[in-house]
Amino acid sequence: MVSTTMPANATGPSGAAKVRRPKARITPPVWLVYLGWFTVLFDPHYFVAAFAGAAFGRLATVVYFMLLILLLARIPLNVAAGRLWVLFPAYLVWLVVGVLALPVAPNIGLVVDCLKILLLYWGLSVATTDVIRTPSVVLPIVAMFGFRFLWWEMWGTAAGLVPWHPSMSNFDGYGTLTAQGAGICYWLAMGAKKRSHRMLLFALSAVSVLGVVASAARGAFLALVIVVGAIWLRSSKKLLTLGVIAGAAVLVSVGAMLFFDGAAFYDEIASSFSEGNSEGTGKQRWELWTAAFLVFKEHWLFGVGAGNVGAFAASFFAPGQFELFPVPAMFYGYNLHNSYMQVLAEFGAVGFGAFMWIHLDFFLKNRQLRSPAAVEQWRIGGGDRLFDLPQVSLALEAGFLALMLTNLVYANLFEAWLVVFWTLNRTLWGVTRSPAKRRSASRRSASKLVTPTGAVGRVRSVDTVAFPQHTDG
Repeated sequence: MVSTTMPANATGPSGAAKVRRPKARITPPVWLVYLGWFTVLFDPHYFVAAFAGAAFGRLATVVYFMLLILLLARIPLNVAAGRLWVLFPAYLVWLVVGVLALPVAPNIGLVVDCLKILLLYWGLSVATTDVIRTPSVVLPIVAMFGFRFLWWEMWGTAAGLVPWHPSMSNFDGYGTLTAQGAGICYWLAMGAKKRSHRMLLFALSAVSVLGVVASAARGAFLALVIVVGAIWLRSSKKLLTLGVIAGAAVLVSVGAMLFFDGAAFYDEIASSFSEGNSEGTGKQRWELWTAAFLVFKEHWLFGVGAGNVGAFAASFFAPGQFELFPVPAMFYGYNLHNSYMQVLAEFGAVGFGAFMWIHLDFFLKNRQLRSPAAVEQWRIGGGDRLFDLPQVSLALEAGFLALMLTNLVYANLFEAWLVVFWTLNRTLWGVTRSPAKRRSASRRSASKLVTPTGAVGRVRSVDTVAFPQHTDG
């Protein structure tokens, strides 16, 4: 989908061979992938819908559907080339389990709606890893991944929410995003090659901290604290990083005085510990999670269907069984505030296993992005023109850690955030694999096919995007 060219006998002034970085030709499928990423990272359809009518909110579905068609058309080519990993097996298991739960789901419409979201995200994911084949071509996505916070912070920092957005019009939703942004922008700034980019990303990291404070989202703030600690542990200059952390603490104090009266903010955060599971929202969430676990025990293999834990609980429990939900119908449509319990109850043990497989896959591939071999492939492919790969990988890690922590107390399951992290991580891993491993995988999986005449012949991998001095296939 993206071709690269290099003269066979390129030489420098002295006659010595000179390695040229690939010049990528951006094809229509790549532009479509870029459009998909712009849609998922900036949500322009929600913005337009808020001011021009709800019908415009469906524009994203059109983009994702086009990507889904693209990848379905190319599945045979990827199978022939031995690129089965681009199909995201863990994600496919998750989708299939959602279908298998249909017989017990009390509200099939909710299952269909949720699975449609997951299927469209799968289209973006697979199309990205299939079409994006070189470091230089993935750079616009990396840039959008970091600089999008300028857009979101412009709208949300003062109020602690984004008023026109369906999920970030809630303090918890905006707090979740800015908790991710603090670590993402910090590490991208550390790896940025241009001074202007570095300064802007450091500023966005600082404003993200203020955004978490403005939201007063307790789970997001606690996630931010842990992410900051992880940044210090990852840093090779711990004394200097301590100074940065001190600056973040000052920002929190300034934000607490700017958006609240100071004490009110700290009291709100402290209530996370004082309430426990015996009073307030802590008790409410504990009862919700207990109910979800009992629902899981009833249908433990495939769950009760995506989006159906509340619908199932509404007719499953006896009146008065839960103190804060004396009428079981109160569970219907209630937010569980825990993505892990939601997966467990709605997708069962098999779906939960696939969900955790997604997490394990992220960390294993993210670690490989910091290997010398990956860094060298990133350099040869022109990726280091904007960012150093190790810092990009740490930006992904920090943001993903924030998401994992906020998933413990918020319902982010059907947001695009998980797919964004997982897909970009896998795409970066794909474009920085060593040429030898690519060729080996292709030869193992798709060396022979039957030609139209019935003859058996060797086929060349469709993954023909090459770094200088080698072809992939």
